[in-house]
Amino acid sequence: MRLALFSAKHYDVESFQRANASGEHEITFLEPRLSLETSSLAAGFPAVCAFVNDRLDAPVLGSTPGAGGWNGGGDGGR
Repeated sequence: MRLALFSAKHYDVESFQRANASGEHEITFLEPRLSLETSSLAAGFPAVCAFVNDRLDAPVLGSTPGAGGWNGGGDGGR
């Protein structure tokens, strides 16, 4: 599964890399918080990981270009 991880801090990177030691998932670590202004960074990812300071309102969730938003778009993790 390809995953965009927003608001990534060094300790998040370390713990997610350990949890994914098998390399089963392709994780892209992004420092910016998820918001309407940064949501385009998630284009092409079938999944995102958001944390408490990220924004997950309707405009953000519907903003991923070419995927019909995160409510049914994407490539199923391929």
